[in-house]
Amino acid sequence: MSRIEPVFMYGLICSLCILIGVWVCDAAGRYLGEHDHPAIVWDEIVGMQITLILVPVTVFNLVAGFLLFRLLDIVKPWPIKWIDRRLAGGLGVMLDDIAAGALAAAVLFGLSFF
Repeated sequence: MSRIEPVFMYGLICSLCILIGVWVCDAAGRYLGEHDHPAIVWDEIVGMQITLILVPVTVFNLVAGFLLFRLLDIVKPWPIKWIDRRLAGGLGVMLDDIAAGALAAAVLFGLSFF
């Protein structure tokens, strides 16, 4: 099996989780009465999936990926902050974590060359 097949399957699973997450986060936000309630964690799970998509599973990558993702999700640099403030509902809840995960993935992938 080539390296492409697992990455494709991983991406397919991430995409499915994103689609489900938009609905889940929207429904949970309406039920809890808050757009991005702290109890809603589906978006963080997907953000971590995205963070780790380009690198092999190692202890370093898991820890570094988690720390990078959490830092970006908390600090919310541009465009993450823009997405968080402008988009409502389940799509908004998901997209800021998708952006944080994508940025963390790029940094983590870059670190893998050192």
